[in-house]
Amino acid sequence: MDEDRVKEIVSKYIKTDVKRISNGTPVNKHVIRNSIMFQRMISEVKALGIEIKTANRIQTFGDLIKQNADTSTDIGNNDAILNRSMQQKQGVIIGVDIEIIQNFPKSDDYRTEPFYNNTFSQREISYCITQNEPLDSFAGKYAAKEAL
Repeated sequence: MDEDRVKEIVSKYIKTDVKRISNGTPVNKHVIRNSIMFQRMISEVKALGIEIKTANRIQTFGDLIKQNADTSTDIGNNDAILNRSMQQKQGVIIGVDIEIIQNFPKSDDYRTEPFYNNTFSQREISYCITQNEPLDSFAGKYAAKEAL
């Protein structure tokens, strides 16, 4: 693994100098202040070939670089994951989520963009790209997932 390259990616999202990043550096959703940007960071790290199965458990840079032993998964790219997690609960808890559309990466081909492949199923991507405003559709789907 190219730890220096991962540090470069992380520094961009947590807005700090690469030299200041250590294993204890916080890199969670609260530090990045936006779940979309957190997911984009995770997608860029995955594009380096690093397997991340439980992004929602990452709190520090150390967690990010060593995180691969857990067998559960993050919000990921499978409708079955959402259905299974909802079935495991006694009731459904619904929150409210609002996303800034400009935080979603623009792409000429959403099917090949790592962020979309890591966050949405192929079925969801197909639906969104057929809409008049694909980014609006992606934002709506993402917000619904986060709210559940």
